[in-house]
Amino acid sequence: MNVRTRLQVSAVLPVLLALMISVILYWTAEGVSLVTARFRTADNLALESARLNVTTHRYAMHPTRENQDRWLELHQRIGMLLIREKASSPDDQQLMEQIRRTHSGMRDLFVRLSAPARDPEQRVPESEDATLEAIWVKSAVMVGNVNTLAANGHKRVADMQERAYLLIVGVSAILAGLLAFSGLAIGRRIARVVQQLQAGADRVKAGDLTQSIPVDGEDELAILAGSFNGMMETLRQAREQLENEIRHQASTAQSLRETNVRLSASLERLRRAQGEMAQQERLQALRQVSEGMVHDLNDSLMPILGLSDYLMQFPDVMAKVDEVRDCVTAMHESATRAARVVRNLTEFFSPAGRQDAGPVDLNAVVKEVVSLLEPMWKDRRQAEGRPVDCTLHLGSVPAFHGRSMEVREILTHLIVNAVDAMTEGGTLTIRTLVEGSTVLIEVTDTGVGMDAETCLHCFETFFSTKGKDHSGMGLTIVRGCARRWGGNVDIKKTGPGKGTTLVVRLPMKLSNGIPAGEPVRKAPARALRILVVDDHPWVRQVIEQTLTHAGHTVVACVNGETGIKQSREGGRFDLAILDRALPDMSGDLVAQELKRGDSSLPVLMVTGFGEFMLGSGDHPAGVDRILSKPVTRDELLAAVADLAG
Repeated sequence: MNVRTRLQVSAVLPVLLALMISVILYWTAEGVSLVTARFRTADNLALESARLNVTTHRYAMHPTRENQDRWLELHQRIGMLLIREKASSPDDQQLMEQIRRTHSGMRDLFVRLSAPARDPEQRVPESEDATLEAIWVKSAVMVGNVNTLAANGHKRVADMQERAYLLIVGVSAILAGLLAFSGLAIGRRIARVVQQLQAGADRVKAGDLTQSIPVDGEDELAILAGSFNGMMETLRQAREQLENEIRHQASTAQSLRETNVRLSASLERLRRAQGEMAQQERLQALRQVSEGMVHDLNDSLMPILGLSDYLMQFPDVMAKVDEVRDCVTAMHESATRAARVVRNLTEFFSPAGRQDAGPVDLNAVVKEVVSLLEPMWKDRRQAEGRPVDCTLHLGSVPAFHGRSMEVREILTHLIVNAVDAMTEGGTLTIRTLVEGSTVLIEVTDTGVGMDAETCLHCFETFFSTKGKDHSGMGLTIVRGCARRWGGNVDIKKTGPGKGTTLVVRLPMKLSNGIPAGEPVRKAPARALRILVVDDHPWVRQVIEQTLTHAGHTVVACVNGETGIKQSREGGRFDLAILDRALPDMSGDLVAQELKRGDSSLPVLMVTGFGEFMLGSGDHPAGVDRILSKPVTRDELLAAVADLAG
């Protein structure tokens, strides 16, 4: 027998009281159902907002039409939910108004963000980042307001439950007083169901949505218990859906991190490959000029070998002072030219990135590079019947702050490319000038020129029209060197069969001085006692004669061990001159031992590795000055005077 049947047996008043209880319970159930529906709407708003946030992130990573349409669809879906949702209190009405304004503002921002996708030329990465940040901020504000709306609904459910509980308890107390006998059974029934509802509410409050209230019978209380169970099931499904979405986002974040790691590794491999290809480009340029250098060296060595052989074969010529002086002068000039060729080659192949910034004399660097590369077109091309003429138009360019090695590298690649483009010979023109605060270097050839497609790709890494034996890094290296200075390189004019003019623009930072030229010979302040350590007898003899003729006392040693022993047992020396490559030990170690014995002893290292050491910054401990062989008399005496002074 249900509650209504039991109450009908009682008097009219208990029936009225029972009807009141039924009305209260029905009102409570309806209120719970209404709030439950609003829970669903709030949960749907939160879920759709989270999906909109994820879609915004996807569109930022991949701005495709599909992602744009997906974003607009989710935005419209949220708008429909906001239209259907009616606020039940002033606070909820204010929250709904804020959510609607935020929702409308997000669409305006997204339209602004997606506009560059339709017109890529209008894209401004900084503006896109700011717009995207604003969308995410509004999305976070909207999600926060939705969560607040859901929390308000939860509070109303709790208030309803509390009021229902109080009403039921009060009505049950009145009914218990009026119904002496039959009310007792109904009271126990109501109390048991209320206790079950209270226990279920406590479990929900603690976060346990897995338990349900036992439903026995088909009366109103059973219906209420069933409604409560249905609400718990709805909440459990919503929480599971939210947890699944969170797990999906975490998986997406992990996938993005892994992708970022793979991308970083790929970029590192690409950087290494570009470095290797740049080195191959330098080697290719070196191979192109090597034949001319060999020709230059042979031309320089010919007078040395020929005249020295002539003097040895005909000793009586030694009595003719003027003729001997002419022979020695010719051999000296030839040796100087050979040393200059070797020094230019060393500078050409030195890594430009290791050179410290300093004053750059642009016109002097242009002349050095032209002199270095001249055999490539002047001798070889002329021998092949394809002569190339070089014309220099060097303007008044003041010394500016930079790295001369990078300027040499820029000019080398531009000249090599220009000569390669003139397959049948032609004219190479190099011009330097200043425009405002910018230095301009123009390299013009009368070669085959470039079509529009080649101009579009010529600065791309690995792009080449010269065949598989060329790496395609030449112009890439030129642009990289220019941009490290804050400059750039552009094609000024070109066309098929019309030649090409490339112009390099470098910002000019004026320097206080110009690069040092040939050292100025200084007169020694006093006669010095000098220790010389070198295993080559002729080198040792030249140094000894030069210093002795200048008034110094020289003690010469053939290896490092003898030199160290002499410094310890042969009295005090004012200066030590030593080679780096000694037969028994390294000159670096000898310098350290000499300094250990006398820390004030100046050490001058004269070595054939000098240019490489200076170019790479290799300065051994204990060595005060490095000179590169071959060294002239003036250079040697100037270094001695500087160190001993």
